[in-house]
Amino acid sequence: MIAVNTPTKTYGIGAGKATDMTAVISAVQDIGKHAKAGTIIVEKSTVPGRTGEFIKDTLAIHRPHTHFPILSSPEFLSAGTAIRDLLYPDRILIGSSLSSRSATNSLASLYHWLPSSKIIRTSTSSSELAKLVSNAMLAQRISSINSISAICECIDANINEVATAVGMDSRIGSKYLKAGIGFGGSCFGKDIRILMFLAEELGLQEVVRYWESVLAVNEWQRRRWVEGIVKALGGGLRGKKMVVLGYAFKKGTGDVRESLAGNVVKMLGEERPGCIVVWDDGCESEVLKEELRGLEGARVEENLYAACDGADAVLVCRELETSSTDANPELEDPRPFLNHPSEIDLLDLQNYLSSKSHSNLNKDDPLGRLYPEPACEDEENCAKCERSEQRHKGKINTKEAQTIDWKRIIMGLKAPRWIFDGRGVIDRAEMEKIGKDIGVEARVVEVGKVPLI
Repeated sequence: MIAVNTPTKTYGIGAGKATDMTAVISAVQDIGKHAKAGTIIVEKSTVPGRTGEFIKDTLAIHRPHTHFPILSSPEFLSAGTAIRDLLYPDRILIGSSLSSRSATNSLASLYHWLPSSKIIRTSTSSSELAKLVSNAMLAQRISSINSISAICECIDANINEVATAVGMDSRIGSKYLKAGIGFGGSCFGKDIRILMFLAEELGLQEVVRYWESVLAVNEWQRRRWVEGIVKALGGGLRGKKMVVLGYAFKKGTGDVRESLAGNVVKMLGEERPGCIVVWDDGCESEVLKEELRGLEGARVEENLYAACDGADAVLVCRELETSSTDANPELEDPRPFLNHPSEIDLLDLQNYLSSKSHSNLNKDDPLGRLYPEPACEDEENCAKCERSEQRHKGKINTKEAQTIDWKRIIMGLKAPRWIFDGRGVIDRAEMEKIGKDIGVEARVVEVGKVPLI
């Protein structure tokens, strides 16, 4: 299984759009040199179309008379729920050529606990493209609803009400119809750019322009949000303390690649505020400090209340898993392909695992296929061991974090106590009630409900 990094090229032809295939090429070369004849090769990495053909041609150079079945089986894991996604996938996609049907059956047999209806067999090219299109379509929905949020702000409509009404149409559905400051992370934008580069190579300029607009709206929404904040605070941020809650690109992960908050912090920095304080209970402080290195006035604060104390404005840049005021707490994971395992699903998996004869089965290694990691030679001074121990003790465990005390935060803010919700996770009415109960005014600005600019 080839599961290596496939970032966007930063140089040369296709820079900013094409896939950097360096790691894939290296892996294929190693396979060609050392693998047994007939070894099944599976693309797991997100790759552009025709990669299967490229792998076949590369192997032919190293082993010209050796047959290697080449399959495409992209992963659809989501950060924060990867294990659950592996055990209870919505679908398993396997792409192959007509000559590799036997290999397809072998790969499908790894998923014994899944009904055959969940295993989709396609051509190699269809499988490669389906992965890209899946992410691109989700990103497109986000940009679509964000474009409508701008209209809502101008005509005094409520974007949540519009999204609910539209989402109840069974042909559309409600997933990914939540207005906010856009999409981030290392997948959506990258995969759209891969599609754009492919369309460009094929001479499909209208297709290129369409997907360019999805990215443009995403960037515009974020810029528009920051401009609205600056306007609300008097047209400038000189000397003001700005607090950014949430830096990872989504809740449930410490991944800061292509972080929305990172873009926001940089845009805020252009206004030269007194300081920008970043808090994220799901990220390690050292990671955040490295992200903010070189940004004047930006710093990390591990204590939420210390971060917000004396702030001129609080900006919510991702879902807050510890918040007691989530507007829709039942929508913990808004992915359209999430399957919540039933008791029958759990029993089926348990029976399947019990039927295995592995003597070393345990709860951490149910399939008996993992090798123990070698013991650390210097546990006392090893930073990795220290972080691991902290996780086990709950010091870096967002799932067990305490509920946010918004009353305490509001009391600590400078009047007029601005809270800008960029993710649609703050209950405005509840915030205003908290402020009223303690004799102050809390001003909550929600995307798509209150005009920002």
